[in-house]
Amino acid sequence: MLIKSFLAKFDSTNPKNYFYLGLIFLSFPYLFWFYLGENSYVTVFDNLDHEFVFIKQLLESGNVFGFRLEEKVIGAMNGIPRAFYRSGFNLTILLFYIFSDIYAYIIQHFLVHIIGFAGMFFLLKKYFLKDNNLLILLLSLCWGYLNYFHIVAGISIAGQPILLFAFLNLLHRNIKWYNWAIICLFPFFSFIPLTLPFYIPILVIIGLRHYIYVERKIPFAFFIGLISICFINVIVEFPLVYQKTFSDLVSHRTINSLRSFEIDIIKNPIGVIIYQTIRRSITLGYFDSTKGMQHAGSIKAILVIITYVLSIFIYRKKIIKKTLPIVGLLIGIIIWNFLGTSIIKSLTLISDYSFKAYRSSLLLPFLWFLLLVIILNEINWKNIVHRSLSFILIGALFYYILFDNNNKEPSELIINSTKFFNKKSNQHLPTFKQYYSTDLYNDVKKYIGENEIKKYNFLIVGLYPNVAHYNGIKTLGSFQNNYLLSYKREFKKIIQPELEKNKYNAYVFKNFGHNCMIPFLVEERRSEILKKNNLIAIENLDLNLEQTKKMGGKFVISYLPIKNYHTLSNIKFHRTFENKESFYKLYLYELL
Repeated sequence: MLIKSFLAKFDSTNPKNYFYLGLIFLSFPYLFWFYLGENSYVTVFDNLDHEFVFIKQLLESGNVFGFRLEEKVIGAMNGIPRAFYRSGFNLTILLFYIFSDIYAYIIQHFLVHIIGFAGMFFLLKKYFLKDNNLLILLLSLCWGYLNYFHIVAGISIAGQPILLFAFLNLLHRNIKWYNWAIICLFPFFSFIPLTLPFYIPILVIIGLRHYIYVERKIPFAFFIGLISICFINVIVEFPLVYQKTFSDLVSHRTINSLRSFEIDIIKNPIGVIIYQTIRRSITLGYFDSTKGMQHAGSIKAILVIITYVLSIFIYRKKIIKKTLPIVGLLIGIIIWNFLGTSIIKSLTLISDYSFKAYRSSLLLPFLWFLLLVIILNEINWKNIVHRSLSFILIGALFYYILFDNNNKEPSELIINSTKFFNKKSNQHLPTFKQYYSTDLYNDVKKYIGENEIKKYNFLIVGLYPNVAHYNGIKTLGSFQNNYLLSYKREFKKIIQPELEKNKYNAYVFKNFGHNCMIPFLVEERRSEILKKNNLIAIENLDLNLEQTKKMGGKFVISYLPIKNYHTLSNIKFHRTFENKESFYKLYLYELL
């Protein structure tokens, strides 16, 4: 009856009705997710495997706001300086402080995607697609459903449309309060390394272009907005600013020279650079095809590219003229992704690899989207063939966004909606509760004893150590995005025998280092390792156990049986831990 009543009163000429309809469509799947709670699926990669843990450690440290920046946060790696963690002045931290972890995550997911939808709707309605309410709704929903890792980024990606909306308003002399509110609040729900170095230059270009080609008047409000967002960003992220500018703390990131997304202009001839740039420019839009690009969101840019080429054949100069600025930005950013750090280093503007030029790729989803918007706006909607093809294209985008997510799995919303109706669906994916296995780890802690847990560190084999220290167990290793370089060198002594067995693991540890842990994950068969009924075992694990004890280690928890433990006089097997509900089986060893 409610739906029938709503449809009866629906005015197709009123954009507000389309906006409210979009909010309903976007919000509805979250009802299923909220109901499932801890029994829902949450993305593991670069999410459950470390970001949840960082927030939990920070909240438990008593130093959330970070005024004691060199004080150590306990949990991993014998304590990590507070300066290496996120700012406490971020809405993400507040949500995790108020709500339990799973509901904080769901609420943040909801807020980020609602802001994304609303920002795209307002932007398209005012500046791009004023008279096509249905198209505005569909494209805004596409953007609203887009997948990316929001727990770090917040609205760094989703909020790009609403931020552009606010700055364009200022550029056109609209200085109403909500524009200033968007600009001033944006830094509190985003992350400065993902936005400021890349988004602000584009806004500056927009402002200068407006001054040169539109009106010869300096848009003071626009540039005050730019100064304001830069200043507030620096204040909000003062732990990062302190660590990079004022402290003597040296991060392991300073030697991270593994650049999967870049081409070294010093080592490669120009022909190779041109070939690689053209080849990768096609694949860059497929944010799930290049390692790491899943952070940005997947919109299958090849669909946009094909549509663009076809539209040029049909509309020719009209399309080229309208899309030239966006295409220019896309080409510039694609080139910069692969050459940026090398160019900066060749000019000796930076001395290490801590600046990641390829993060400009976080702008690509929005730019691909705007290119598509401009193309669809120029299409003759009175032509039934053109209109039908446009709807097919939008349908294809919806499919890829919802059902062909970053890791070849459906989006979290789809997986959890399916779980609501069929609990046995997607059983190969651990739920939030299964992944952290708090009950299982409580059994381990009860067996070992509270005093031993507080006193000693653990080594973890077969899964990210962060699961253990989420459960209150201190670990020597970690999947950590920022920690002391000196610690990396000490920990390397523990795993040196294993690194010597595998050149790839040695190369990754040397040039990347986030995986500061025992290199036994068997990447291509990780799903089997996660399950307690897997048939894999570690035949021969070689570690420097003396160095382990020197660094405070006493226990080893393995997700796989270690077959050669009985040949070692200084290691003792205690027992296994599992239960009916557990996803894992844990093997406990002790160093003697």
